[in-house]
Amino acid sequence: MNRRSVLFVVLIAVCRLAFAQTGASALRDYVGLINQRYHPGIAAYFEKMKADFDKKGKTNAVKAIDLFLKGATGSGFVITDEAGINYIVTNYHVIAQADRLSITFERQDGFRKTYTNLKIIAADEEKDLALLSLAEGDTVVDQGMTLLERPVEESEDVYSAGFPGLGATELWQFGQGMVSNAIARFPKSIDDETLMGPFIQHTAHDDPGNSGGPLLVVQQNVPAGYAVAGVNILSAFRR
Repeated sequence: MNRRSVLFVVLIAVCRLAFAQTGASALRDYVGLINQRYHPGIAAYFEKMKADFDKKGKTNAVKAIDLFLKGATGSGFVITDEAGINYIVTNYHVIAQADRLSITFERQDGFRKTYTNLKIIAADEEKDLALLSLAEGDTVVDQGMTLLERPVEESEDVYSAGFPGLGATELWQFGQGMVSNAIARFPKSIDDETLMGPFIQHTAHDDPGNSGGPLLVVQQNVPAGYAVAGVNILSAFRR
């Protein structure tokens, strides 16, 4: 390979890297951090428990309850219908215990925008999926993410995006991997051999908090440069 050919290959690699970085940054406008707040009755019960622990000097228990009362979190992403109305897709288990729901989008410069009063308009516990609507008048983006219209292939590059927790802090994470099994099926539990699936098994980062976030493939001429191939639901422990 001559010098000109080497330079051309390097230039292509740099262009691909730049595109991936730009797309990953743009994804922040479409993938957000979902927070669920518990019913006031549940919150009051744990506040009373916290007060009792505080009187006994059990500071670790107090901190644990404070963390719980912040509400469970997960990830979600924006899609739009033909009329341009925004909806949020996430996992059912992310919103299953919610009394109030919000989603926050965070840009690279640290600017945050939170949308409150999300409503659950459809949910499927078995498939672990939920569709949320925004409060009347709220719009996140003009055009939501595009859904991939073909099956993924094994060894195909895929990307994950969401907000896993680092300790008690939820942080944006963009991961890269590949499809390791395009039609994974496995038993529901040790005691139930009924097979679930098929799932897309992949090696992109998928940590607690990524639940509800999209699994992505690069696609030209769509918002952020990625199409949604699936929704991240499960991850293997100690891997």
